[in-house]
Amino acid sequence: MKRPLVALLLLCAGLPVAQAEPAGRADRTDVAASDANGRPFSTEGKPNGAKLPTGQQKGDLTNEIDERRFGEKPEDVAFTAFQLGRFLTALRLATPLARSGNPAAQTLLGEIYAGGLGVPADPKRAAGWYARAAEAGVPAAQFQYALMLLDGEYVEKNESFADRLLKQAAEGGNANAQFNYAQRLLSNSGAKALTEAVKWYEAAALQGVPDAQYAYANWLSGEIDGVSRDMGEARKWLVKAANGGMAAARVELATWLFSGKGGERDFDRGFGLLLQTAATGNIAAQSQLAKAYIYGYGAEPDTVEAASWYITARRAGLRDQELDDLMDGLSEEQKQQALQRANRR
Repeated sequence: MKRPLVALLLLCAGLPVAQAEPAGRADRTDVAASDANGRPFSTEGKPNGAKLPTGQQKGDLTNEIDERRFGEKPEDVAFTAFQLGRFLTALRLATPLARSGNPAAQTLLGEIYAGGLGVPADPKRAAGWYARAAEAGVPAAQFQYALMLLDGEYVEKNESFADRLLKQAAEGGNANAQFNYAQRLLSNSGAKALTEAVKWYEAAALQGVPDAQYAYANWLSGEIDGVSRDMGEARKWLVKAANGGMAAARVELATWLFSGKGGERDFDRGFGLLLQTAATGNIAAQSQLAKAYIYGYGAEPDTVEAASWYITARRAGLRDQELDDLMDGLSEEQKQQALQRANRR
């Protein structure tokens, strides 16, 4: 899939904490939240079919449980149970609070049902609780519910309402909402919204969102609008995004290190980035690594090794004229050697 205007990539998992309690535990209880399902919400505006920009931030729950995501903790014991992975206990304790209107407890239930934590995943029920907490102003719930409104699978699709919620969540400090709201601004309004979008990219970048750091680096370097602003600063943000594990940033940083863009050349580091990223299956890294072997960037020139990486990338659907020319210039013996190396990966 091509990245949107700012050349961004990458998406949703559950909350990686301790194992959920076995279904047969004594604290299992009937916690049907039918009062949350079907709660009316705004249906202003018609969906226009636009897709939510791809990104690691699309609906991700953070790797560490941050109590601030629930606003005020619904109750120490419920939140502690959630932290410890005792999801059924958390569910039992938070449900009466959520039904009585506690937005933190509602958000907690949304997380549990959305992630299938201790119970079967139930996105529709999660949507009901997120909607109520979003209405009460919890940024994390606003963000999650906005994603559901954009997707339209479990609630009626409503992009205008989703954009309003994303903005509110962004203003409330939710880093993922800040990044996704910037994406929406650019995808819907283009250049005229650039100033506003950049403000949110920077805000999310400062909170450590790799996609936002990559976007902000692209703005500083002129990749977004052709206006180069500060290449040295752009490289610093690109490094942050790469260190955050973003594959696209790692590949781009490698090319900057080879060319000396935004700072000194560093062939060894650039080669290392490509090799590590190529090994994960990233075809852009594999093709760039092939070229690094052709030109001897960070390693001795090796056309057979270059060809082997191109074969690997080509199997995944990538085609590159420069690398096709390389293959055409190899002997049959060299092609067989390259094929054997690719087959061993």
